[in-house]
Amino acid sequence: MNKEELIEDFNKNKLKRISLPFLFGLWILLLPKYKIVHPSFVISLMSFILFLNFPIIVTFSNTKPLYYEDLFLNTSLLPRLEITEQSKESFKKIFTFVLVFTNSILTGLLYDYWIIKTKNTSSIVEIIGISGGILKIFQVINHSIGIITLKIIKYTIKTKISNMEYENEINDQQF
Repeated sequence: MNKEELIEDFNKNKLKRISLPFLFGLWILLLPKYKIVHPSFVISLMSFILFLNFPIIVTFSNTKPLYYEDLFLNTSLLPRLEITEQSKESFKKIFTFVLVFTNSILTGLLYDYWIIKTKNTSSIVEIIGISGGILKIFQVINHSIGIITLKIIKYTIKTKISNMEYENEINDQQF
């Protein structure tokens, strides 16, 4: 990335990038001395800022994996839906924001669950096991929310396309 692209990216995402330093300020609220609000709320807010700036963290598990069979598939010959680039970008933003928002809340809830489960635990192996289980719960819920959101978006796209085809038929009949 050259200097101009970095400046353009910063200007396009100015609000997101400016919120990154607040992560450190919010971290102070987690210290026992400054505990003003519930820690899970602070963790959720910190996660929201982090996921908003780095959406790949929450969208990664909902992207298409690469399979061996895909190596021999010519993807340029696959049919594409007839929707505008603006609509595609809009659906992508909606999908990303839904995942960012829901996973931020989920992170705060799982933080509370982790604290409850590890409160009376002294074994490092048990803490690692609990942490791994919580990460798996996060992955499953994230993937499920992504699938539901994608199905809703797909239904919206199909409805939009069928409405366009219906309008085209009406226009053809009028002439």
